[in-house]
Amino acid sequence: MGFNFIPNIKWSNNPNPLSAELLAKVQVPKGVADSDVRAPNFVDVAGMSRLVQREMARSGAGEQMKKVDGLVTKDFQLRFDNPAKQWEYTPLGGPTSRQGPVKFEFLGGSVF
Repeated sequence: MGFNFIPNIKWSNNPNPLSAELLAKVQVPKGVADSDVRAPNFVDVAGMSRLVQREMARSGAGEQMKKVDGLVTKDFQLRFDNPAKQWEYTPLGGPTSRQGPVKFEFLGGSVF
């Protein structure tokens, strides 16, 4: 089972690549270019509050900012070249083949 991981990384808020000195200390995953690794983007408390408000407005969450050590937003996506051929599912004994449980197995191919 082989696969081809094709990264599509977008850095809309941080155009600064990680310095060569720090990059030497980071293990960059296979398939990700050194130029895709960014320097940390430090913000003050006011900046963090603005980021949290923007994220809450985008996601519809109604929480207040709590004590945090940083803000990480979720925007991770995978796309498969041909899901119907790359994934196989096997029914594991439900009443019909369309009801669970099922087992999914990745057969390989391109992942974006």
